[in-house]
Amino acid sequence: INSNSSFSILLAIGVLSLLESLAFVGILVPGIAILATLSWFAGQQALPLPFMLLSGFIGAVIGDWLSYLLGRYASHWISDLPIIQRHPNWLTEGQTFFTRYGGRSIFLGRFVGPIRAVIPFVAGSCAMPPQRFLAFNLLSAACWTPVSLLPAYWLGQQAEELQMSGNIWLQL
Repeated sequence: INSNSSFSILLAIGVLSLLESLAFVGILVPGIAILATLSWFAGQQALPLPFMLLSGFIGAVIGDWLSYLLGRYASHWISDLPIIQRHPNWLTEGQTFFTRYGGRSIFLGRFVGPIRAVIPFVAGSCAMPPQRFLAFNLLSAACWTPVSLLPAYWLGQQAEELQMSGNIWLQL
Protein backbone atom coordinates (compact mmCIF):
# COMPACT_ATOMS: atom_id res chain seq x y z
CA ILE A 1 0.00 0.00 0.00
CA ASN A 2 1.37 3.39 -0.98
CA SER A 3 1.33 5.51 2.18
CA ASN A 4 0.79 8.75 0.22
CA SER A 5 -2.30 7.45 -1.56
CA SER A 6 -3.57 5.90 1.67
CA PHE A 7 -3.23 9.21 3.49
CA SER A 8 -4.87 11.01 0.56
CA ILE A 9 -7.87 8.67 0.61
CA LEU A 10 -8.29 9.00 4.38
CA LEU A 11 -7.94 12.79 4.19
CA ALA A 12 -10.47 12.95 1.36
CA ILE A 13 -12.94 10.84 3.38
CA GLY A 14 -12.57 13.22 6.32
CA VAL A 15 -12.96 16.34 4.18
CA LEU A 16 -15.96 14.94 2.28
CA SER A 17 -17.61 13.89 5.54
CA LEU A 18 -17.09 17.43 6.79
CA LEU A 19 -18.52 18.98 3.61
CA GLU A 20 -21.47 16.55 3.61
CA SER A 21 -22.33 17.80 7.11
CA LEU A 22 -21.50 21.47 6.63
CA ALA A 23 -24.38 23.94 6.66
CA PHE A 24 -25.90 24.31 3.19
CA VAL A 25 -22.76 22.99 1.46
CA GLY A 26 -23.96 19.43 2.06
CA ILE A 27 -27.08 20.18 0.05
CA LEU A 28 -25.01 21.12 -2.99
CA VAL A 29 -22.19 18.55 -2.77
CA PRO A 30 -22.97 14.93 -3.75
CA GLY A 31 -21.00 13.82 -0.71
CA ILE A 32 -22.53 10.39 -0.15
CA ALA A 33 -21.79 9.27 -3.71
CA ILE A 34 -18.20 10.50 -3.50
CA LEU A 35 -17.79 8.99 -0.01
CA ALA A 36 -18.98 5.64 -1.33
CA THR A 37 -16.37 5.79 -4.07
CA LEU A 38 -13.60 6.74 -1.64
CA SER A 39 -14.69 4.00 0.77
CA TRP A 40 -14.58 1.51 -2.08
CA PHE A 41 -11.00 2.58 -2.88
CA ALA A 42 -10.10 2.29 0.81
CA GLY A 43 -11.42 -1.28 0.86
CA GLN A 44 -9.73 -2.16 -2.40
CA GLN A 45 -6.39 -0.91 -1.05
CA ALA A 46 -6.99 -2.67 2.29
CA LEU A 47 -6.64 0.52 4.29
CA PRO A 48 -7.10 -0.08 8.00
CA LEU A 49 -10.82 0.04 8.73
CA PRO A 50 -10.46 1.91 12.06
CA PHE A 51 -8.54 4.73 10.34
CA MET A 52 -11.17 5.07 7.62
CA LEU A 53 -14.01 5.13 10.15
CA LEU A 54 -12.15 7.59 12.37
CA SER A 55 -11.53 9.89 9.41
CA GLY A 56 -15.22 9.89 8.47
CA PHE A 57 -16.29 10.34 12.08
CA ILE A 58 -13.99 13.30 12.71
CA GLY A 59 -15.08 15.01 9.48
CA ALA A 60 -18.77 14.52 10.28
CA VAL A 61 -18.40 15.84 13.84
CA ILE A 62 -16.43 18.90 12.71
CA GLY A 63 -18.89 19.64 9.89
CA ASP A 64 -21.89 19.57 12.23
CA TRP A 65 -20.03 21.57 14.89
CA LEU A 66 -19.11 24.29 12.39
CA SER A 67 -22.72 24.36 11.19
CA TYR A 68 -23.93 24.68 14.77
CA LEU A 69 -21.52 27.58 15.38
CA LEU A 70 -22.68 29.28 12.17
CA GLY A 71 -26.27 28.99 13.35
CA ARG A 72 -25.41 30.23 16.80
CA TYR A 73 -23.39 33.27 15.76
CA ALA A 74 -24.17 34.06 12.12
CA SER A 75 -27.77 32.99 11.47
CA HIS A 76 -28.93 36.58 10.91
CA TRP A 77 -26.20 37.13 8.31
CA ILE A 78 -26.64 33.76 6.54
CA SER A 79 -30.42 34.06 6.25
CA ASP A 80 -29.84 37.21 4.15
CA LEU A 81 -27.65 35.43 1.59
CA PRO A 82 -29.11 35.32 -1.94
CA ILE A 83 -29.07 31.51 -2.13
CA ILE A 84 -31.06 31.26 1.11
CA GLN A 85 -33.43 33.95 -0.12
CA ARG A 86 -34.02 31.82 -3.26
CA HIS A 87 -34.52 28.66 -1.17
CA PRO A 88 -36.27 29.76 2.04
CA ASN A 89 -37.71 26.25 2.39
CA TRP A 90 -34.27 24.95 3.42
CA LEU A 91 -34.45 26.82 6.71
CA THR A 92 -38.20 26.37 7.12
CA GLU A 93 -38.00 22.60 6.71
CA GLY A 94 -35.05 22.42 9.10
CA GLN A 95 -36.85 24.52 11.73
CA THR A 96 -40.01 22.43 11.42
CA PHE A 97 -38.02 19.22 11.81
CA PHE A 98 -36.06 20.64 14.77
CA THR A 99 -39.22 21.89 16.49
CA ARG A 100 -40.92 18.52 16.05
CA TYR A 101 -38.06 16.29 17.21
CA GLY A 102 -35.91 18.56 19.40
CA GLY A 103 -32.51 17.08 20.22
CA ARG A 104 -33.40 13.86 18.42
CA SER A 105 -33.47 15.88 15.20
CA ILE A 106 -29.67 16.09 15.37
CA PHE A 107 -29.47 12.30 15.38
CA LEU A 108 -32.29 11.69 12.89
CA GLY A 109 -31.25 14.54 10.60
CA ARG A 110 -27.82 12.99 10.12
CA PHE A 111 -29.50 10.19 8.16
CA VAL A 112 -31.85 12.36 6.05
CA GLY A 113 -29.92 13.82 3.11
CA PRO A 114 -31.74 17.05 2.36
CA ILE A 115 -31.83 18.26 5.96
CA ARG A 116 -28.52 16.78 7.16
CA ALA A 117 -26.70 20.02 6.39
CA VAL A 118 -29.37 22.32 7.86
CA ILE A 119 -30.34 20.82 11.24
CA PRO A 120 -27.11 21.70 13.10
CA PHE A 121 -27.40 25.27 11.81
CA VAL A 122 -30.99 25.44 13.04
CA ALA A 123 -29.99 23.96 16.40
CA GLY A 124 -27.41 26.71 16.78
CA SER A 125 -29.80 29.45 15.73
CA CYS A 126 -32.37 28.12 18.23
CA ALA A 127 -29.70 28.39 20.97
CA MET A 128 -29.55 24.67 21.77
CA PRO A 129 -27.02 24.30 24.61
CA PRO A 130 -23.58 23.42 23.15
CA GLN A 131 -23.06 20.41 25.46
CA ARG A 132 -26.39 18.92 24.47
CA PHE A 133 -25.70 19.50 20.79
CA LEU A 134 -22.25 17.95 21.09
CA ALA A 135 -23.66 14.80 22.73
CA PHE A 136 -26.15 14.30 19.88
CA ASN A 137 -23.48 15.20 17.32
CA LEU A 138 -21.02 12.60 18.63
CA LEU A 139 -23.67 9.89 18.91
CA SER A 140 -25.11 10.50 15.46
CA ALA A 141 -21.67 10.64 13.81
CA ALA A 142 -20.68 7.39 15.54
CA CYS A 143 -23.73 5.68 14.00
CA TRP A 144 -23.72 7.47 10.62
CA THR A 145 -20.08 6.77 9.79
CA PRO A 146 -20.20 2.97 9.63
CA VAL A 147 -23.64 2.95 8.00
CA SER A 148 -22.39 5.29 5.28
CA LEU A 149 -18.89 3.94 4.71
CA LEU A 150 -18.81 0.22 5.48
CA PRO A 151 -20.90 -1.17 2.59
CA ALA A 152 -18.68 0.40 -0.08
CA TYR A 153 -15.53 -0.50 1.89
CA TRP A 154 -16.57 -4.16 2.00
CA LEU A 155 -17.37 -4.10 -1.72
CA GLY A 156 -13.93 -2.63 -2.36
CA GLN A 157 -12.39 -5.50 -0.42
CA GLN A 158 -14.23 -7.94 -2.69
CA ALA A 159 -13.50 -6.08 -5.94
CA GLU A 160 -10.85 -8.48 -7.16
CA GLU A 161 -13.02 -11.55 -6.54
CA LEU A 162 -16.01 -9.91 -8.22
CA GLN A 163 -13.86 -8.97 -11.20
CA MET A 164 -12.60 -12.53 -11.57
CA SER A 165 -16.16 -13.87 -11.62
CA GLY A 166 -16.67 -12.15 -14.98
CA ASN A 167 -20.30 -11.31 -14.18
CA ILE A 168 -20.68 -7.60 -14.94
CA TRP A 169 -24.06 -7.43 -13.15
CA LEU A 170 -22.61 -8.89 -9.97
CA GLN A 171 -19.77 -6.36 -10.13
CA LEU A 172 -22.19 -3.45 -10.54
